[in-house]
Amino acid sequence: MAVTRKTLVIAAALLALTACEMIQTPGPSDPGTRGASSIHKDGILGSLLSFLMPASNAPALVTDTVKFYAVVGQDRHDSIYYHAASGQTDSTRFVYFDVPAGALVTDQHGDTLAQGDSLLITMYLADSSHMTVGFQPSGLVFNSSNKPTLILSYHWANPLTLPLLQALLGIWYQETPGGLWFPASSSVQIPAQTVTGRCPGFSVYASAY
Repeated sequence: MAVTRKTLVIAAALLALTACEMIQTPGPSDPGTRGASSIHKDGILGSLLSFLMPASNAPALVTDTVKFYAVVGQDRHDSIYYHAASGQTDSTRFVYFDVPAGALVTDQHGDTLAQGDSLLITMYLADSSHMTVGFQPSGLVFNSSNKPTLILSYHWANPLTLPLLQALLGIWYQETPGGLWFPASSSVQIPAQTVTGRCPGFSVYASAY
């Protein structure tokens, strides 16, 4: 079962607009409260999100950093895997990243890339406590009509307190350290215990609700 985040994002936006209408404009007698809303545009403070955390019995990652070349006009992808759990022979994939043939248009400096040009991509575990994945080179932006696919597994995350919360999971990204988090276009695949999203550009990404 795949649950799209489109309805959830629209509902959140409506709630935000309702909240803004209910907030009275602070006057001179209440300095420091002006602009105290926690929602700005379509971003949200990290403190308002519930990030997944790794389970205590989760196996270690085979590696916390993967490097591969994306090539203009070619489909390239790579993954980060867990070691096989005790007593099992198969390992579980933590993150899968696919760069389709038409995703690369310019490099991180905004210079146009030609057919066959390559770009070294680094995918790494940015924050183990929140299962956050980061990408380099910083500032790289993809073709808006052909974005890369990012799949994050929550198989080895702490079980959610309510199974229903799985349906609320989505992929969020943070453009600057300590900045707001933004929702990526994403959906959750409950049987597979994965969240799939589209990446507009390179920053850090995490599963949250």
